[in-house]
Parts: sequence; C-alpha cells; structure tokens
Amino acid sequence: MSIDGGTRILRKHDNVQLKQKIIHLQAELSRYKQLVANYQNNYHYNQLDELNSEIVNLREILNQKEEEISLLKEAKFDLEDHVKILMEEKTQFGDSNSEIIEQNNVLKEENILLKEENELVKLENISLQKALDHQEEEITKLRESVETTEKEKSIFKKKATEQLKKENDPSESWFLRTLKQQNKEDE
Repeated sequence: MSIDGGTRILRKHDNVQLKQKIIHLQAELSRYKQLVANYQNNYHYNQLDELNSEIVNLREILNQKEEEISLLKEAKFDLEDHVKILMEEKTQFGDSNSEIIEQNNVLKEENILLKEENELVKLENISLQKALDHQEEEITKLRESVETTEKEKSIFKKKATEQLKKENDPSESWFLRTLKQQNKEDE
C-alpha cells in the first residue's frame, strides 16, 4: 500500500468517524435540549447547565485534538517522505563511495606499476650514463689519438718537405745526403 493510498484510507476513515461523531453529538444535543425543557424548572437544571458547559469544553478539546492528530499525520507523512529521500541518497552515496574505493584501488595499482617502471627507467638511465661516460672516454682517447696523428703527420710533412728540398737541391748529391744521414744516425 502506498503512503498516499494509506493517507486516503485514513482520511476517509477519519471523515466517517467524524460524521458518526457529529450524528452522535447531534443526537445527544437533541436529547439534552429535550432534557433541558423537561428539567428547566427543576432542581437539576443547574447541574445540566454545568454539564452543557462541560460538553462545550470537551467538544473544543476534541476539535483541538483532532486538529493535532491531523497535523501529526501530515508531519508523519512528510517525515516518511524525507526518510525515503535520505535512504535513496544513502544508497547513491554508498554506490559513489564504492566507485571511489574502486578507482582508488585502480590508481594504487597504477602507482605501483609506475614506481616499478620508474625504477626500471632509473636503472636504464644509470646503464646509459655509464655507456655515455665510456663513449666519452673513447672519444677523448680518439681525439688524443687524432691529435697525436696530426702532430706526426705535420712532422712527417715537414720532414718530407725538407727531404724534397734536399733532393731537389743540386748542391747536395745523393752521396752527401746519405753521408749526412749516417752521421746523424751515428750520433
């Protein structure tokens, strides 16, 4: 049964009860009017007057209580609706919380993988740095070798140029040059 259906049934039930009470009260009122007419000159008239005022007071109290009951029923329905909304929100928050926890776990796993990958990259970087240092040492050695070769080449060119000059110089014959060379070697 829905809340609205329950409310309608309660309201219909309340209306029927109120109609019955009104009919009952009207019947009582008619009866009291008749009693008042019979006992108006009687000793009990004062007692009836007190009862009538008490009935009026009780009717006022009854009306107030019925209004309070009606207000409380409305408040109850409002609270039930509010509880439903809160339960739906709780379910949604629970679902959202589960999704967040799941995403957090995925991110943790990704973080672990990234840390492992970072360590591998660090190791590879160290290896590459060592290879680079080794290659730089090789390059330095090759440069030194090139410089030495260049110096030797320069010295060789100088000697070759001097040799060519000497060979082209008519004053020095092959015989004299060989002699000079032997003298240099002997020294």
